[in-house]
Amino acid sequence: MAAAGDPDDAASFLVVILDVDPVVWAARGDDVEDNPNALTLRSCSEQLVFFLNAMLLLQRSNRVAVIATHPAEKYIPRSLHAFLH
Repeated sequence: MAAAGDPDDAASFLVVILDVDPVVWAARGDDVEDNPNALTLRSCSEQLVFFLNAMLLLQRSNRVAVIATHPAEKYIPRSLHAFLH
């Protein structure tokens, strides 16, 4: 177990940028017919949630943020503005 104040105990802030462009994911959906294990937006999202939950369980003070990008608009959650500026 690490001593108090050890840099290994420092909180982490993970930012995930997920491209949700419907054209790209629709094209990938064509692969599902040939390969049932192909990555779809749904399976990607499910795996991402699993990974992020594991990240949060590693240490109570860890934080995560997910930014979804779309060709028509961008969105950065308000809580990220203070961290980025």
